[in-house]
Amino acid sequence: MKPDRINDVTLYQVAPRWMFLKIRTEAGIEGWGEPMIEGQHQSVAALIEFWSSLDGVVIGQDSKRINHLLKKLYSQTFYHGGPVHMAAIAGIDMALWDIAGKRAAKPCYELWGGNACDLDGTLAYTWFGGNEATPAKAAEQIASEYAGGKRFFKMNACPPMGPVDVDGSIDQAVERLRLCREAAPDALIALDWHGRLKPPEARRAIEQTDRFNVWFHEEPVLPKNYHCLAELHSRTSSKIALGERLTDLYQFRQALETGGVDILQPDLSHIGPTMGRKVAALAEAYDVGLTFHAPLGPVNRTCSVHLGVTTDRYFFQECSDDMHYNSQGEADEIRNAAYYLTETSAQQYRIRNGKVAISADPGLGLHMDEQKIIAAAAEGHTWHDFINAANLANGLPTEW
Repeated sequence: MKPDRINDVTLYQVAPRWMFLKIRTEAGIEGWGEPMIEGQHQSVAALIEFWSSLDGVVIGQDSKRINHLLKKLYSQTFYHGGPVHMAAIAGIDMALWDIAGKRAAKPCYELWGGNACDLDGTLAYTWFGGNEATPAKAAEQIASEYAGGKRFFKMNACPPMGPVDVDGSIDQAVERLRLCREAAPDALIALDWHGRLKPPEARRAIEQTDRFNVWFHEEPVLPKNYHCLAELHSRTSSKIALGERLTDLYQFRQALETGGVDILQPDLSHIGPTMGRKVAALAEAYDVGLTFHAPLGPVNRTCSVHLGVTTDRYFFQECSDDMHYNSQGEADEIRNAAYYLTETSAQQYRIRNGKVAISADPGLGLHMDEQKIIAAAAEGHTWHDFINAANLANGLPTEW
């Protein structure tokens, strides 16, 4: 079979905190990816640009041989893996599958075995309540969304905190959830702890918040704390979820082997769809749920839905519309993912009746508004990890 070699790789860093990658082949086929580690996008960009500058590493490779190129980028580096390395591979992986679908005139979900569930039946859950949201403010936000018909939510459970809760952060988390439950009595509400709790505090936080019917606890501890997942799991009737910070297949296996995980949440901007399909197989083997972490841009979420609908583990999709991370600029403008799509794609991308859908167009089925993307990339963005930085009263930096 005649190769179709990669001859161009272009990166666009755009507000509010995203990065798009476009690959072009000799045959003129273009594919889009979204390589991203939130807050460290410049490191990811530098690695992709370095690879692209080397003869025969990315440029000149056959775009049809996706597994070959991914294996090369992973195994022919002495220091394998890690978030930056895997995000760089993930963006290339996404774009190559987009190209593969366009070449075959088939959507990616068909290349991955066809949809197991309806294309327009994936339930969406949305964010509310940022780090600084008071219990009253969070309740006000969910009440507004609930009145509009939404029933599936996730919120930040607590602000950054130290190894021991000395300022009432857990009590505030309990009060926040109590008020939110009053405002939305039959909603599903998940708590994202962002790994900010140490194991003893996690036990207390889970026990106290479970009184208000938590849908799932996301990252109650840092995911590397495999040793305590089973114990935390035994203390809750709610589900335990994690996965956005796992970037190698063996890490997902380790987490599942603890017996303390109910929902895997891989992020395809961190691991790519090729590994994502393997993680989905692990979810099936261990009989747990699967939902993709996706508080990012349109390529990330669309790729997630394409992959999700091909599995029998996929039940909900995280959506980033109107979340606090999407504000940018002095006017605090909210820039959602649909902004970077053509109007036709944007209409299809938006949540309808609490559900997300994907196009049956070839590849990922997205039509990017490249003029808007180029203009936004000229401005760039300034989002980074240290925007959320906080110190305790004694000057000790907190967990993110």
